[in-house]
Amino acid sequence: MEVKDIFDIRKEGRTEEAYRAICQIYAHHHGPHTNLCMFWCSSDMFKKSAKTHDIEAMRQMLGNMVKIYPEIKDEQGGEGLQSYLLHALVRQAH
Repeated sequence: MEVKDIFDIRKEGRTEEAYRAICQIYAHHHGPHTNLCMFWCSSDMFKKSAKTHDIEAMRQMLGNMVKIYPEIKDEQGGEGLQSYLLHALVRQAH
């Protein structure tokens, strides 16, 4: 499976399957597309955990996003991933 396929799975709403698949790739490769996919799949899992109030899972996914963010070229700055990450941090704090 390739990162493009994982993005497609993610768009289909198969959140957990996409996250498991990207974790397998990310364990061995940290390229630009892999990093971005890992960020967004972690984000999806963060949202899913927030719906069930699973604080520990939220913290884990937030930790993933914080760890991955420096590896991603965020060309939009305050309009892009950085802004999204800050919103996630605030959400987790509440």
